Amino acid sequence: FFFALSRMMAMKFVALLLILLPVAAAMTADECIALAQPPDFVRRWSSWWSGVEKTPMEYYEKSMDSSLRCCGADTSACKCPIRNWLYASRWQDWCGKMQQCKKVPVTAP
Repeated sequence: FFFALSRMMAMKFVALLLILLPVAAAMTADECIALAQPPDFVRRWSSWWSGVEKTPMEYYEKSMDSSLRCCGADTSACKCPIRNWLYASRWQDWCGKMQQCKKVPVTAP
């Protein structure tokens, strides 16, 4: 009797956890490309400074490269000077989303 009762309680607990835990939605290719786009003023300044306007896919590829260097345990190769200053509170969230984007096939629009 006690074994059946404890097993039933365990099943209810697992069911409750599955209901209450947020399910991470899979990222779409459009969301991944949008995540990689810098703010508008950065895009404008960059294209003015370099004379070349980058495509959304170029920004995405650069962001994927940055996520390899700047996310994870070893960030010694990270070149981003504002990582720990301006974006420190949002960096881990960005890294997590970029990790999800590695699993999404993204092609140029």
